[in-house]
Amino acid sequence: MRRNLSLACAILWILIPSSAEAAGAEPVCWKIFGGVCEKAPESMAVSSGTGSGTFAVAGMTDWKGWGRDRTHVMGIASVKTCKPSCAEGGVVDREARVVFSHIRSDLCGQKRYMNVWIKIYDKPRAWIFGPWGSDCRGAQIVRPYPHKASKADTRSRTVQVSKSRGVLKIANLRVGPDGRWSRLNPPPTMSDAISKFGPPRWVRRPYRTSCDAYFGRGLTLTFTSFGLESNCRRRSLQAATVGSRAWKVRVGKRSYRVGMPKRRIPIKAKRVPYYGYQLASKRFLGRSTGTVFARIGSEGRIASFYFFIGGAGD
Repeated sequence: MRRNLSLACAILWILIPSSAEAAGAEPVCWKIFGGVCEKAPESMAVSSGTGSGTFAVAGMTDWKGWGRDRTHVMGIASVKTCKPSCAEGGVVDREARVVFSHIRSDLCGQKRYMNVWIKIYDKPRAWIFGPWGSDCRGAQIVRPYPHKASKADTRSRTVQVSKSRGVLKIANLRVGPDGRWSRLNPPPTMSDAISKFGPPRWVRRPYRTSCDAYFGRGLTLTFTSFGLESNCRRRSLQAATVGSRAWKVRVGKRSYRVGMPKRRIPIKAKRVPYYGYQLASKRFLGRSTGTVFARIGSEGRIASFYFFIGGAGD
């Protein structure tokens, strides 16, 4: 189903408006691509320009909080199965939630919602698209409003790791000191990460128990719950990946970056299959567990770093 719901980068929206808002409501609208700005749409078609990424949401008749800075509605998404191909495959219906947010009146001469976020429920999974911003034509752009540097961009992009107590900080997100969390000192959640880095560029759920969130600048955080928690924002930080040389990884007194040659890795570093060369470890659930791994690319240089945090357990 991941392939069935994949979207290309340039996505355009076509909205079919409903009847006018009740009297006294704020005159806020959503821009139809290439058309006029309409209010409280009853259906929504999302098109990537190719058959593989097109789906529609209908039945959006009961908007909650229209005119406020954030409004949402439930609907039914019709998604192509792409079996045997997207041109020949059928269509399945799934429950979906659509959220509009960030009202602006100073950008395009209209008071309208600028961002959209869509969640399609494909039990036991859920597929999240967005948040996306839109331009004055109504066309989707990847970066949501407000367009300003996030806190992660304006502060030091450093991952601080103890050689024996685990990951301490990711930029200005406090993680450690040693992973021994409690009810009074819980591990960070996705909500905590959003408060530091701003909204993620995308969120995916590769498994029922985990949510991957990409915050830009090569930073991906994995949040997990092995219990009954289904809300990604309340799940605990389990692991992280850094894949950009913009980040410095400081392990004890040593510093590493993506792009460094393999020879910069200590000779005694153990190579762990799939994870890479282990640079640090900690005691976790009664045994020594690696916390930082450097992955080597085809050119013999560090391609990315993987961090095990373990906020949700093993």
